[in-house]
Order: sequence, then C-alpha cells, then structure tokens
Amino acid sequence: APAGEVLGAATDICNAVESYMRVGHRNDSAQVTILQNFLNGYMQSGLTVDGKYGPKTEAAVKAFQTARKEKVLFPWGLTIPTGIFYKTSLAEAKRLMCPDEFGNLPVPTDLIPWSANKAEVLPPKE
Repeated sequence: APAGEVLGAATDICNAVESYMRVGHRNDSAQVTILQNFLNGYMQSGLTVDGKYGPKTEAAVKAFQTARKEKVLFPWGLTIPTGIFYKTSLAEAKRLMCPDEFGNLPVPTDLIPWSANKAEVLPPKE
C-alpha cells in the first residue's frame, strides 16, 4: 500500500482502539487490524494485516514497547517488553499518532495487572 494509506490507517488508533490485546486471548479482530496498521505505519513492521494477534504482531508490539520504554514499560517497573498491548502501550500510541487530541495524555496510573482486570480484558480462548 502507498505510504499515505498506511499512515492514514495508522491514525485509526486515535479513536478506534479501546480494547487490550495479547496472544492467546479473544482479541477483537477489527482492533487487531487497527493495531497492525499502526505498527506498520509507525514501526515499519511489515506485518500482514489480518486481524490476528499472532507471534509476529506480538514481536512488533515488543519492538514498540522497547522503543518507547520510558512511557510504556518503566511505569510498570518493567525493563523487558511483554508483547501485551495494554494500558501504557495504547496511551503511548495515541500520544504519538494523535498529538492534537492526545498529546498531553498522561501515562496511566491505574496500572492493574492484565490478569486482574476482568472489566476490560476479554477472557482467554476456549
């Protein structure tokens, strides 16, 4: 796809992604598609945009987390990426892609571990 299309798709993350995603869970395929477009646009990840959160998408999320570790990993006290697209990863993606709307979005402070956040996380695949 031409660069303009990828960038346009990448900015969909500004208002479309509201769920959190990881390998092995019932991720919303439309949300994963938006995430993959963001990773291709911002990180030049070269992912196949298929709406599936597999090992390649997880690796691209880890690369993003590493590149933006100060605002993605450090608030959790982490130094190694998780591959889970969750609170701080989503907030940083929105800050980067939507500076007019989310440029001042604070780093989340309601850091609830993935496994304890039943209200916002879909259950595992059966």
